[in-house]
Amino acid sequence: MNAKFPILPTHLSTSPHRRGSGNSFQSKILSTPCSNRTPARSTSTKKACLPRMSPSPRIGRTPVSTTKLTTSQCGDRFIPSRRSMNVSLCRRSLFSKEPTDDEARDDTPSSQQHSKLFKKSLLSSLCDYPIESLDDNAKPKSLFRSGNREALSCVPKTQVRLEDPYSHNILGVGFTRSSHDNGISLQQKPSRKVVSDKPFKILDAEGIKDDYYMDHISWNKDNVLAIALDNIVYLYDYATSNSFELATYDQGHDNYASTVSWCNSSENSRFLAIGTNSSAEIWDAQSGQKLRNLRGHQGRVLSLSWNQHCLTTGGEDSMILHHDVRCRYSLVSRCAAHEQKVVGLKWNRDGDMLASGGNDDLMCIWDLRMSPSRNRALEPRLQLREHNGAVKAIDWNPHRRGVLASGGGARDKTIKIWNSQTGALFSSTDTGSQVTSVMWSQHRSELSSAHGFDDHLMKLWDYGHDSSLTKTTDFVGHSSRILSTACSPDGCQVVSAGADESLCFWDVFDEPIRKRLLPCASSIWGEVSLGDHVIR
Repeated sequence: MNAKFPILPTHLSTSPHRRGSGNSFQSKILSTPCSNRTPARSTSTKKACLPRMSPSPRIGRTPVSTTKLTTSQCGDRFIPSRRSMNVSLCRRSLFSKEPTDDEARDDTPSSQQHSKLFKKSLLSSLCDYPIESLDDNAKPKSLFRSGNREALSCVPKTQVRLEDPYSHNILGVGFTRSSHDNGISLQQKPSRKVVSDKPFKILDAEGIKDDYYMDHISWNKDNVLAIALDNIVYLYDYATSNSFELATYDQGHDNYASTVSWCNSSENSRFLAIGTNSSAEIWDAQSGQKLRNLRGHQGRVLSLSWNQHCLTTGGEDSMILHHDVRCRYSLVSRCAAHEQKVVGLKWNRDGDMLASGGNDDLMCIWDLRMSPSRNRALEPRLQLREHNGAVKAIDWNPHRRGVLASGGGARDKTIKIWNSQTGALFSSTDTGSQVTSVMWSQHRSELSSAHGFDDHLMKLWDYGHDSSLTKTTDFVGHSSRILSTACSPDGCQVVSAGADESLCFWDVFDEPIRKRLLPCASSIWGEVSLGDHVIR
C-alpha cells in the first residue's frame, strides 16, 4: 500500500527527472556519511541518508518521501514537518525567560517608556492615587528620597470612593482620553452631573386638593402625565406640551378623582386607573373611554398599584383588594391587616411581594405566593410597626432585591430602610418634616424624598453601603407642602404636585451610567462597550 508522506523542504527534495543510481546531482546533495542517520524512503533503488535537525535519544522516526508532491496532489491541508522547525528556538522559548530575537527587536526605549507611563496612569486612575507619587515601576516613591512635603502623607489627595456592589457601575468612574502625556494618560470623570436645585418647568394646577392621602399624578412609559384636579382628570403630553380632559365627575355627588395610576406594562401603558369615592375605574387614554368599573370598597379608593394585568386597590375601609382585569368577575383575593385607611401600596419589580402602608402607623409585607383560594382573606407575612405616623411613602430598591424604603407622616418624619425578607430595620433617618413620597433612582444608589410640613421641599439622598442616607441636595420651589411625585420614563426627571396649586419639574436623578460611559469607552478600547456588556 502506497502511503502519503510530508512534503520535504526544497533543498532536501530530489528532482523527478534526475533520479537514478548514478545521478551526480543526487550524490552532491546526499553526500554526507550515513552513520547514525535515519533512512528515508525513496522511489529510486538506492537508499539515501538524510541529515537530522538535532540529536535525539529516540531511534524511531517518521519516514518521509523524497518525492515532491504538488498542491493539486495533496490538497491545501497543512502537515507540520519537524525538519522545517527550529527546535532549539522553540525549546528556548518554552523553558527560558530570556526574550527572543523578535521580542528584543520590539523592546525599544520608546516602547518601554510608553509601557511604564501607561502602567502608572492606569494604576493612578483605578486606585485614585497621585501619579507624581509613583516611580517608573508604578510603585510608591520612597518617603526619604522625595523632596515633596506632600509625599510625606500616607493618605491620597482624593479618597477612594467605594461604590455599592449592587449598583450598575462597578468601577464607579468613567475614563476619557487626554491630549498630553503622549495621548495615553487617563483622567477621572466626575461621579455625576451637577444638578440644579430649581425647577426647570412650572405648570399651574388650579383646583388640586390639599389632601395628604391622595396620589394626584402619574407618569406613564409613553411620556404622558395624568393629573387629578378636583373633579377633572387631565392628560398632559410632555413631548408636545398638549393637554386635554379625560374624565369629569359631578361635584354635586361629592365624587372626585382621589388617585391615579398608569399600568406599568409596556404593551398596556395606555390604560389608566382612577380611584373615586366608591370604586376604581379603568380608562383607555387613546380612545378616551371608560372600560371597567371595579367595585368592592366601602368608601374612597386612596391607593393604587399595578402588577401587570392585576390592579391592587386600598381604601378607607382598611381593605386591600386584588383585581384581575382580564376576568369578568375581577375580584380574586383580599388582604385584611390594617385597622385604618390604606394610604400606600407598592408592588416590587418581580411582582411577588407587596408593601402596604396605613394610617394606623403599620406597614405590611404580603407574599403573593401565599395567596389562598378565591375571595379568602390573606394574612401578611410581616408586620412592621416602627413608624409613629401614617405610612404613605413606599418604594422598592431596584438595585438590591428585598430592600424597601418607607417614609412616615407628620408625627414620624423619618425614612426607614428595611429588609423585606427578615423584617430587619437597616437604618432610620430623621428628615425633620412630614414625608409624603420616596422614590429610588433607576440608575444609581440614590433616593429622593418629598416633604410636607414644615419644609415644603424635595431632598436627594446618597444610599451608602451600610444602608445609611446622606443628604446631598435640597430642591426648593414650592411655597406649600408637596403632596405627591412621579418619575419620567427615562428615570431622570421628577414632577411634584404641591398644595400651592403648581406642578414643578426637576432634574433630580442623573442620566444612565451606560449612556455616559459608552462614548468614553469606545475612545479608549475601540469596539468594547462597558455599558451594555457587549464586545463586538
